[in-house]
Amino acid sequence: MHASGSQSQDNSLQVEVLTSPEQVEAIRAEYDLLFTRSGSVSPHLTLEWLLPWYQVYGADYDLHFLTVRDAARHLIAAAPLMMGQERWRFLSRRVVRFLATGPGLRGQFFACPADAEYRESALEAIAQHLVTLLDRCDLVILDHLSPLADGKALLGALQQQPTIDLLLTSGEPVIYGDLPASFEEYVQSVHNKNRRNYLRRGERLLADANSQLHWEECTRLEDLETYLEQLASLSIERQATKGRISTWTKDQAWTARRLIFSAFLQRGWLRLERLLHEDQPIAARAGFVCGDTYFANQAGFDQKFHQLRPSHILYGRRIRNSIEEGLRHFCFGPGYADYKREYFSGILPDTSVTILPKGGPGRRKEATRLFLQSLRPVHRP
Repeated sequence: MHASGSQSQDNSLQVEVLTSPEQVEAIRAEYDLLFTRSGSVSPHLTLEWLLPWYQVYGADYDLHFLTVRDAARHLIAAAPLMMGQERWRFLSRRVVRFLATGPGLRGQFFACPADAEYRESALEAIAQHLVTLLDRCDLVILDHLSPLADGKALLGALQQQPTIDLLLTSGEPVIYGDLPASFEEYVQSVHNKNRRNYLRRGERLLADANSQLHWEECTRLEDLETYLEQLASLSIERQATKGRISTWTKDQAWTARRLIFSAFLQRGWLRLERLLHEDQPIAARAGFVCGDTYFANQAGFDQKFHQLRPSHILYGRRIRNSIEEGLRHFCFGPGYADYKREYFSGILPDTSVTILPKGGPGRRKEATRLFLQSLRPVHRP
């Protein structure tokens, strides 16, 4: 277990690399404060998210958790990274990625938390370090770069590096919206008439003491396993109706979610709820609160109750509760589904940045991969 250090161009800044989860745990309190000062709002940048994913999925990667400290040894920036060998068809590439992203993993709003007062110099130091990593790897791939200020600042620092090229690719965007002061004001702002009616109908059903529908939220750690099992069952069933396989069927996903949801519940960030019909769960939904934003994460419902629109009843209740909590923004998970746009009209792009050397094997491998990928037939719905 060791940490390596190097000086940035600003000689007052010290760049260090943490190579074990124990070292990262040792700076948890500092990192939490930095995360708050940075203004980052992504739950996927908290250690409660990052470390469990590395514990479960990181067997093929070396931890490369970058920290930047000022002359007084205060933590002013961090870059949660990992490095590993990946195969794509016959290509083998050594890649640096954001921790908890990569093939088969999806997240939102990854960036490098940096103290706002030192953001420019700290991110410049991080960008310079990322360039030096190309001496040890083929590519640096920053998936799901935050479209907010922290991600834009990191991209700006990378664009100032003269010895590299950047390849920007787009994934599925995130639908989001600003939350008004009251739920009724929100309902009136919804342009789709059917959606407005669903929202009002759902509220009436939940408010009716004689209704067969009841909403419940998981607030106790001892209830978490039951809620997770119900969410998993409903999600698996829902995906099966679409001809898909739910990620909940994989043991790794189960393990990671148990760890993350437990940590988030204890920190007060988890919003895990279910809808009951005659005391039987017919829908469940999970999401996270980070800062002033709600992030939708996972959902499922019993197809037999489709006419009740149970999943949308839960969305309406979650939007109401988010407004009452004083949250300012609501973000869906990745995916440009039509029903999401009926709730909110905002779109946040999902951009990935690949850092390429000006020449060499890493650049040739990526060019070969992109060429082979372009030969795949395009499947249109």
